[in-house]
Amino acid sequence: MASEVQLELNGQKKRCDLLVVDDQGTPYLLVECKAPTIPLDHSTINQTVQYNSQLQVPYLAMTNGVEHYIFHLRYEDHKAEQLADFPDSPGH
Repeated sequence: MASEVQLELNGQKKRCDLLVVDDQGTPYLLVECKAPTIPLDHSTINQTVQYNSQLQVPYLAMTNGVEHYIFHLRYEDHKAEQLADFPDSPGH
């Protein structure tokens, strides 16, 4: 697991808040964290999706400590499924 992972988007350096990798070091879960006073809205979703354009993780999560949204991304059929809980760690 790594925090403040640097990415480059359109020539600009950005940082995703938390990145969980599997046993082989492949990105598995991207988490965008906001302060409790920041609502999880369309701009938060856009930011997280932009970060994921570089990483292509199977799971995305957004939290402000009050609300949490977790998604499983299925790239093969271009679908996103909202989950009630965080996924198990890879291989479990």
